[in-house]
Amino acid sequence: MPDKGVHGATTNRPYRYVVGGAIIWLFGIFPTILLVSSRSATFFLISTFFVVCVGMIVSNSVKERFAGFVEVSNNANRDFAGWLLIICGSGLLIWSIVSLAWSPLVSKGIKDIIVVAGAVMSFWMLSREFRLSTYSHFKVTILVGISVGMVVLLIDMQVFRWAYKAFDASNEYFDLNRNAATLAVLIWPALAIIGMKSAKSGAAVLLLLALCLAAIYSSDGQSAQSGVVAGLIAGLLTWFSRTIYRAVIAGMAIGILAFPLAVPYMPGIFDKLPQQFIKAGNAEHRIAIWSGYTELIRENPVRGQGMRAHRKLGMDGSAGRFAVAAGFPAKTTHPHSFILETWINLGAIGATLLSGILLAVGVIGDTLARQNRVLLAQILTSAYVVSAVGHGFTQTWWIAAVAMAAISANLAMYWGAHWGAGKKEQSV
Repeated sequence: MPDKGVHGATTNRPYRYVVGGAIIWLFGIFPTILLVSSRSATFFLISTFFVVCVGMIVSNSVKERFAGFVEVSNNANRDFAGWLLIICGSGLLIWSIVSLAWSPLVSKGIKDIIVVAGAVMSFWMLSREFRLSTYSHFKVTILVGISVGMVVLLIDMQVFRWAYKAFDASNEYFDLNRNAATLAVLIWPALAIIGMKSAKSGAAVLLLLALCLAAIYSSDGQSAQSGVVAGLIAGLLTWFSRTIYRAVIAGMAIGILAFPLAVPYMPGIFDKLPQQFIKAGNAEHRIAIWSGYTELIRENPVRGQGMRAHRKLGMDGSAGRFAVAAGFPAKTTHPHSFILETWINLGAIGATLLSGILLAVGVIGDTLARQNRVLLAQILTSAYVVSAVGHGFTQTWWIAAVAMAAISANLAMYWGAHWGAGKKEQSV
């Protein structure tokens, strides 16, 4: 849908072809690539960003694309949140760079900073350029890409289960847990786009949701299963109450600051839960890893131990002494929690800046129409839960998955309202 405002759709035909090709590649083909070969995901996302940038330069459309780019929202809360996002985001970037001075793995730390910055730039640039595209089958392309990815994943699940029984194959070899986590965040913009296409699209929404839940349930990824359930609950509650939305955002922001304090109390909590909700050993192993990292946080609680310190401390066994005591291997590649990863690498300073970013995004969401606020709550909650108990910022495939979901959600908010209403709303 072309933009009829200040920033109209580009009139440069070669650049239109570049953007249209990028859309087909990133949304029609990329989801399946992401699900089949998750480790290469960030490369495809950032390479698409560079292709669009080069196309803009070669076609001499840079001036046209950025003419009058700065907009005024006429909303004090939104403007405040925008400045808070810029301050906290740039502050986190600067602090990450500064932390390289005491990082034990400087080269790896630099790579992590470049990847995260590239994903953020990709979201900013691609969201803006894609929503101004004149490509006429955009929504269908996104839905087909995500749906095909789900079907491929379901087939992959069945092949894995057969291979596991026949050859004792490894779950990690097929990246099934990663695939399920990807679906846990991609499903929400897909449902939003289906609901936006027709007021009578309830059956299609339920069908796609059932397909996604079946794929995630077939996996062994408890973090993905928890994330998609949390996103579903947050979306339903947010639909009925703006106050609940605010409470969810505040709770997640506080969780970033309080998570290390809560880890010592988790074993007692999990012991009281019905065992059918927890696969044998998984929660115990995860908490043992968290306990080791929590102890290490106390060594440098304010500044942290530098970018990528979590990797070194995990691989040399420093974070694994609690795991060993519980009968698990000492080595771990990462904390399996983006919160502890932030604390161990960047300390309280980094955790506070990250919490500020989340609050800023939440305040922006509070200014949106209800249906768009629901979509934002779903993606934020699912991504937060999956990241808090399973994955981290240095896992590039996960960065790409969240960026893809964010781009898709931004487009859904721009094109129209969630769950079938046809009025175009302001995007994030």
